Amino acid sequence: MSPLILDPATTALLVVDMQNDFCEEGGYYAGVGGGVGPVQSIIPPIQFLLEAARENGVFVLYTAITYQPADRGVPTDLTELHSLLPDTFGAYESRLLTGTWGAQIIDRLTPRSNEIVLEKPNYSVFYQTQLEALLRRRGIRTVVLTGAATNGCIIHSAYDAFVRDLDVVLVEDGVMSYWPELHDAAMAIMGAMIGPIVPSRDLVAAFGNRAPIPAGSSKDGAAL
Repeated sequence: MSPLILDPATTALLVVDMQNDFCEEGGYYAGVGGGVGPVQSIIPPIQFLLEAARENGVFVLYTAITYQPADRGVPTDLTELHSLLPDTFGAYESRLLTGTWGAQIIDRLTPRSNEIVLEKPNYSVFYQTQLEALLRRRGIRTVVLTGAATNGCIIHSAYDAFVRDLDVVLVEDGVMSYWPELHDAAMAIMGAMIGPIVPSRDLVAAFGNRAPIPAGSSKDGAAL
């Protein structure tokens, strides 16, 4: 297969929901599945991609799923909005509340002052947000997806991008779930139905229209 080449002017790098409650040991989801270790493993490749995207003029955008405090009387939690849910959904306590530490992007991926952090109320980055309008105005044709979780916000966002006629690239070492089996299943579905799955080192090369960087080099995202 030919090396992937992306036009920085028509490409966006999306960093999906890399928030404290999802990613840090002190966050709400630290006790879910296998803990936050799997999600933390994608931080270095995302850092690597962010550096390359910024250097090459790729549009960088962050998303953060947020909920309103219960005392505001606005039902936003999935357990409040749905009467029929999987058995895996328990009663949630406070997490991902707007304006709290848990809802903030992790320090290791801090957005720059000129980069947008788009709050969203549910899985998809497109649902009830201005993302599509932002991308259309900039002439974006391809979205590169990173973040968590593969079986939730990533797969929903990938499908929603695809049905909007955007090309979608999944970063192989830049998306993750708390459950390996669900991560693998989601990746298999997206690889078959949505778009290519590409390692971060090859994407860095694609951003700069350069030849792929050899694995194991000092610029290999997986080695950071």
